[in-house]
Amino acid sequence: MEKLEDPKYKIFIFEKDKKILAFISLRIETQLHHAAMIAEIMEFVVNEKDRSKGIGKRLFRHALQFAKKNNCLQIEVACNQKRKATHHFYTQQKMKNSHYKFSYPL
Repeated sequence: MEKLEDPKYKIFIFEKDKKILAFISLRIETQLHHAAMIAEIMEFVVNEKDRSKGIGKRLFRHALQFAKKNNCLQIEVACNQKRKATHHFYTQQKMKNSHYKFSYPL
């Protein structure tokens, strides 16, 4: 619930017939290594049976517009290497693979 009240977090949902079919959540903050405001996609989920219907594209475009309105330099997302369909979706949206992300399990 804290994130819902935090102005640097934003959640957009796609609803049909009072059912949530998809959502995207963003975090917007100044990042020193960019020296600018950056929007980061934290979660982005479309129900499996509702994929390939344009819902994800619409939510993604809405997130882009929100980031632009908030003077963000760019929008970023990290996703697992195994998620090839997700990579394809993001490249279709003209996103570039520009970074590696490393993690250390604890």
